[in-house]
Amino acid sequence: MPHTVNSAILEFGAADEVAQQSEGAQSRHHFVLNVLREQMGGSKPIAQIRRSDIDAVLAEMRRRGRAESTLNTYRATLRPFGRWLLDNGYVKRNPASHLKNAKIAPDRSKRKPLTSDQLKQVIEKAERRHPCDGMTVSLLFWTGCRQSEIRGLKWGDVNLQDLTLEVYRPKVKKSLTCPIPAQLAEDLTKWQAWVEGRYGPIQPEWYVVPARFHRGFVNGIPQKITPDWPLNLTKSQGPLTGAIKRLLVSIGITDMRGKGSHTIRRTAANLILAHTGDIRAAQHLLGHGSVTMTERYLDADAQAAKYGATIREWTI
Repeated sequence: MPHTVNSAILEFGAADEVAQQSEGAQSRHHFVLNVLREQMGGSKPIAQIRRSDIDAVLAEMRRRGRAESTLNTYRATLRPFGRWLLDNGYVKRNPASHLKNAKIAPDRSKRKPLTSDQLKQVIEKAERRHPCDGMTVSLLFWTGCRQSEIRGLKWGDVNLQDLTLEVYRPKVKKSLTCPIPAQLAEDLTKWQAWVEGRYGPIQPEWYVVPARFHRGFVNGIPQKITPDWPLNLTKSQGPLTGAIKRLLVSIGITDMRGKGSHTIRRTAANLILAHTGDIRAAQHLLGHGSVTMTERYLDADAQAAKYGATIREWTI
């Protein structure tokens, strides 16, 4: 008896590669493949599945108003399903092999940097929540580093005498020596004293901005973080994007499209350019190989206003 769409979906749902995934991922598999069942019909032989059937699922999701970012998560379900069908001999070619994630890039006008006053407010809010949060934002700004680079920074990488940081950059798989500005040196010195006052002499293998111990729950609600919450010095923090977004909301920013930890990096590029007037200073701060890449970090509206004014005054 040929395998039907129904039986194939049920068998895939019980497969190890699905069973080992999170509950949320399994729920997404169930939802997306149910749409496939609706499109094809559950009793249809699975061997008859085609690329057009896979595309019909995404078309239906678009019709329901799903954004491309959400469709990317559905593609992440359909691709392994197609591979599984091929590996188990149910089809002769993978019907989902053509699926590629859509590139989601917000308009440059949405990737606005913060002003210096907004940045100060963010650091102040982070500091109030926990000194580790304040130090994290300070490092993100003054070094212009990506969040993964700051999360991986250890005290052995910090040289307050020479005012340098050895930062490993996973994106390019190499280390870079970053200069430490005077304000960051002051913040690091205070932070070092805070850590040593609670945990003893700094150890080189400790993370500079480590994870906190699990908060626990009271009546099913996570306990609120306090400024003296204990740190897990040998464990790195998780992703910072959510925390940065909450800080931005707390200072009155409402449009979160294009906002996150990279907003701090973008702010650093724009403020150092305003301070020096030299785009190569911003390029050096960000660690870019070309000025062209750095230009993508600059506030398009501010640059248009600046050069528009210059052009209007142009004479010969």
